[in-house]
Amino acid sequence: MCASVLFSPTKAFEDAFHNEDIKGAFGIVLISGILMALASFFISANIYTSIYFVLLNFAEWLLFSGFVWFFEFVHVRKKKRLIGISYAQCLSVVGKLWAINLVGALVFALTALFGPMVSSGLLMFLGVLFILFSIILTVAWLVGSYKLLKVVLGVTGSKLALNWIILTILYGLTLGIILSLL
Repeated sequence: MCASVLFSPTKAFEDAFHNEDIKGAFGIVLISGILMALASFFISANIYTSIYFVLLNFAEWLLFSGFVWFFEFVHVRKKKRLIGISYAQCLSVVGKLWAINLVGALVFALTALFGPMVSSGLLMFLGVLFILFSIILTVAWLVGSYKLLKVVLGVTGSKLALNWIILTILYGLTLGIILSLL
């Protein structure tokens, strides 16, 4: 499941788009949130921080899905199609993208669990690997979100790039405002 999003994201998103699976997407987001909660608990030993990470993960999923749905709604009006996609389809497709977050959360939880148990030399090596893995996952998420918009909006070229940049900036700013309020 995660491999399909990392190595052939367009096909994975098309499958999620045409075969709506909200339960599967919910499961991915839930497991990702639980792993982030475990990692935060291993680091801070605070249950409230763990609950915060689970809720934040769901809020991010719903927010990104809402933005994708809104952008598709705008494109439906421009193409003068009468039928757009449902919010459930957006949840399903974005849930497929969240598989990348699931892999990152798993790595973070394992690092938080085993980090204190290893020697400082090995920890330095693992830290470099963790940073490299984080960079790879970030690039995979950015490419995946671009491919997701290509599938959902049905546009290509500069129109797709412009929509992706606007969506990414809008999502980042909105998420930043929400986090600062919390």
